Amino acid sequence: MEIDKQKKNYLKNPFVILSMILVVGIASYFYYQAGFSLEVNLNGEVVAYVKNNEVVEEALSLVENNVLETYGDDAYYEKEVITEKVRDHKDDEIEADLLNESVLQLIEIYKPATVIVIDKKDAVAVETNRVANEVLEHLKRPYQSTEDGKVLAVHFSQEVELVVKDVLVDNILTYDLALLPFINRNNESKTLKLANGDSVATITPLSNLSLDKPVVINLAKDIKSPKPGQESEDESNFIQLDVVSLLEEKELVTVKYETTKENDSSLYRGTSEVTQAGKDGEKEVTNQVTYINGVETKTEKIKEEVLTEPVTKKIAVGTKERPVVVIPQSANSSALGSQIAAEAARYVGVPYVYAGASPSGFDCSGLTKYVYARFGINLYHGASSQSSFGVPVAKANLQPGDLVFFEEQYGSRIGHVGIYVGGGQMVHAPMTGYNVKYDNINSGYFANKYVTARRIP
Repeated sequence: MEIDKQKKNYLKNPFVILSMILVVGIASYFYYQAGFSLEVNLNGEVVAYVKNNEVVEEALSLVENNVLETYGDDAYYEKEVITEKVRDHKDDEIEADLLNESVLQLIEIYKPATVIVIDKKDAVAVETNRVANEVLEHLKRPYQSTEDGKVLAVHFSQEVELVVKDVLVDNILTYDLALLPFINRNNESKTLKLANGDSVATITPLSNLSLDKPVVINLAKDIKSPKPGQESEDESNFIQLDVVSLLEEKELVTVKYETTKENDSSLYRGTSEVTQAGKDGEKEVTNQVTYINGVETKTEKIKEEVLTEPVTKKIAVGTKERPVVVIPQSANSSALGSQIAAEAARYVGVPYVYAGASPSGFDCSGLTKYVYARFGINLYHGASSQSSFGVPVAKANLQPGDLVFFEEQYGSRIGHVGIYVGGGQMVHAPMTGYNVKYDNINSGYFANKYVTARRIP
C-alpha cells in the first residue's frame, strides 16, 4: 500500500509531469519533421527532392568540382538555389551524386572565348585568339600563292573582328569544327570534336553536303535557341565570308603590224608589189586583277612594255599607164572587136587572183567579164557560163574580140577562157603564180585543149 501511495505522489510531481510533456513533444516534433522532404529549386525550376540541406551542399560541391575540372577555373554558371520543405515526397528523395547529375544537365555553363565577328554579327566561337586566327588564315591560304603572277594582297571583303566574350561552352568549337560553317576544302570526311571533348557525327565535306538543312550556330550568351517548332531568325546554310585577292599578272600580247601603200611609177596601173613583208610585234602587259573567292571580278592595266616592234608591211602601187595596143583591123573584123582586143591587152602583167575581177587581180573569166563590161556587155563570172553567150565561131574565122574556150587541165568540160586578139594570139589570165599574158592558141597545150569560140557583139 505504501508503494502505491508513493507512485501516486510521484506522478503528481509537477517536474515529472513537465518532463513527460517535454519528451512527448520532442518525439512528436521529430516524428512530424521526419515526414518532410526538401524540394530543391534551381534557377526557378524544381530539380529534385532530398533529405536535408547537407545533401544539397554536398551536391553543389560536386557540381563546382566537375565544372572546374572539365572547363577550367574561368567557367561559371547561373546558380540560384532555393529549398523548401514539402510533404509526401519521401519516396522521391535522392542522394548527392544523383542531384549533382541533375544539376549538371540543367545548368548553362559559360566561359570567355574568342568570337569571330563578321560585319558586327557573331559567327563562330573558339577557345583562343590563336585558333581564331588559324581559322581565318586557313580560309585565305588558297589565295596567297599563284603560278600566274604575284599576290599583292589578300583580305576579307567583310569587316572581321576578334572579340572576347562569354559563350556557352557547348558552342565553343575546335579548329576543324569552326571551319565547317565557312567551307571545308578537304575532300576527306573526318570526325570532329567539340571543345569539351565530346565526339560529334562524322562531317562530310561541304562540297558533298545537301544545302537543304542549314548549319546554325548560336554563340553569344544573350542569344537564345529557338523553341521547338520555331525557325531560327538566321538560318543561312553557311556563313558568308568572301576572300578578296589582288594579283599582279603579266601577259604577252601580239602587236599587229600596219600596212602602208606607196605609188610606184615603175609598175603598171592596176598592179602592186609587196616591197616589205609585215611582221607582228609583241608586248608585255601588266595587269592588276581583283578576285573574289577565286573568281575574277576586275582587271586594270597598270603598264605595258613593247618587247618586239612590229614591222610595217609596204606595198608599191603601180601608177604607170599601160601602152595602148593597136591591133590592125582586118577586112572581116569589126571595130568593136578590135577595141575589146585592145582593152584586154592593157591588162597584160596584172597578177592572177582566184575569183578576181578587177585590175588588182584577175582569174580567166574575171578578165573577160571585166573587159566586156567596159563596153556595156555583161557576162557571167565563169568560163563554162560564158560559153553560152553570143554565137559560135569556127576557129578559122576568128576575129579580134572573140572569146576562145578550152577544156579543164584535167577533164573534158570547159574550164578556161581568153580573148582572141588576132594573129593566133589570145590574152588570158592563166593560173595562180602567173600574170595576164599573151599565148598562141594554135600550138602547145592550148592547141590540144581548144574547144570552141563565141562572138558576143
